[in-house]
Amino acid sequence: MKDHEEPLGEINFIPFFEDISVDYEAGSSTSVKMHDGSHLMLRKLTDDYNPSDKMSALRTLHDTALRSEFATGVIYIEPDKDDFFTTLNLVDEPLSSLGVERTRPGREVLDQLMDALR
Repeated sequence: MKDHEEPLGEINFIPFFEDISVDYEAGSSTSVKMHDGSHLMLRKLTDDYNPSDKMSALRTLHDTALRSEFATGVIYIEPDKDDFFTTLNLVDEPLSSLGVERTRPGREVLDQLMDALR
């Protein structure tokens, strides 16, 4: 550690707050009071909204932002694309339950990575 290096804050403290949940009709908006007293305006997508229409999704995000709202719901999907689990090659098991042999790369893999960075 360098002589002049000092911590700027306590990073291991996360204050506890009750979950905030709201239920409101599709196509409507609602104001949600946050823990700090500020408010967010949420707008739920309509029941007939098509999340596979990219231009509609962009328009929705643009329009709600102009009104200082946040759109909620499934805003955009590409049904022909792989999901994140497939793309990232994730396993079904929690990582915390995997053994060291499955989570720690071997020396040869680390050497290959280092060679690629040189």
